[in-house]
Amino acid sequence: MEQRTMNDNEFEQLWQEAAARSMGHRLAEGYPQWQRNRRRAMGLAAVVAVAVGVAVPMLAGQAGHGDFDHVYCNRSGIADSQWASLANDLLMEC
Repeated sequence: MEQRTMNDNEFEQLWQEAAARSMGHRLAEGYPQWQRNRRRAMGLAAVVAVAVGVAVPMLAGQAGHGDFDHVYCNRSGIADSQWASLANDLLMEC
């Protein structure tokens, strides 16, 4: 039987194929865990986005609906209640 020797290029090609095959197996084994982690992260990001989307309008809405009991003005002839009512009406328009 005749023995054939490999040259450097053939050896390098076989070495790369073996390394790629083992890397492919490792990637295939790790894919389900990676997919679970990705789904979990996307779910968490969605929950945070929804929470922020709900909280911001609620917090922003509270600032404009307060009644004003006391108003400081340099015109002393007009009652505080009138200025408070005017300020409340103006803020409700926005």
